[in-house]
Amino acid sequence: MKKGIVLAVAIVAGLIGHSQIRIGVYGAGSLSKASFTKDEGLAITSKPVYAPSGGVVADIPLSEKFSIRPSLGVIQKGVKATATGTDGTVTGIVKSDIKMNYAEMPVLLTFKKQAGNTTLVVGAGPSFGLGMGGKLKTASYLDNIPDPLFTFEANPFKKSDHIDEPFKRFDFSASAMIGAEFKNGFFISANYLHGLSNISGSSQDSKFRNRTASVGIGYFFGR
Repeated sequence: MKKGIVLAVAIVAGLIGHSQIRIGVYGAGSLSKASFTKDEGLAITSKPVYAPSGGVVADIPLSEKFSIRPSLGVIQKGVKATATGTDGTVTGIVKSDIKMNYAEMPVLLTFKKQAGNTTLVVGAGPSFGLGMGGKLKTASYLDNIPDPLFTFEANPFKKSDHIDEPFKRFDFSASAMIGAEFKNGFFISANYLHGLSNISGSSQDSKFRNRTASVGIGYFFGR
C-alpha cells in the first residue's frame, strides 16, 4: 500500500514537472437545483441555492488541440423546496433548504481552437463527488400563521433524530464546460454538472439527482 502511494506521488510530481503540463487555480459562483420525486397530492415549487466554489485544475496535453483536464474543488449542491397540501379545511406548508458540500473531481476531455490571442475550449467527461457535510433546514407552517409549528436542522448525510434515511455521499455526474484562455494565463469558464446518481437514501421508490451550473475565473501557472 505504501509503495503504491509513493509511486502515485512520484507520478504526479513527474507530471507536474513536465513543461507542457499546467497547474492552475480557480474560483466560481455556483447555482444548484435538483430533480426529485414529488409526492402526489402536494403542490411543490423549488428554487436554486447559490454558493461560491473553487479549487485546483491541471491541463495535460494529448496533442495540439486535445488535452485531459482534471480538477479538484469544493462545490455546494442542493435545492430550496416548498410543499403545500390541504385536506380541504387546513392548508399545511413545509419549506426545506438543502445545502450539501462536495469535494468534486471532474475529468474532462477538452478540445481547443485558437481565435487570435484567445484559445476557445470545450470539454466533457465524468465527474466524481463526495459529500463532506452540509445543512438540511426544514420548517412546517399552517397557512396564514407566520410562526412555524416545527423546525429542525441536521446534516443531510448523517442519520439523526429527524433523518432516518440520509442522502448517499457519493455522486456521479456528467460534466461539460466551455471557456476561453488568454495569453497571460487567465481563463474563464462555464461548467455544468448533471447528476446521474440517485442520492436519495429512501428505501421507497424515491429519487434525488443534483443539477449544478457554475461560472468562474482562474489562472494557469507557467506556459
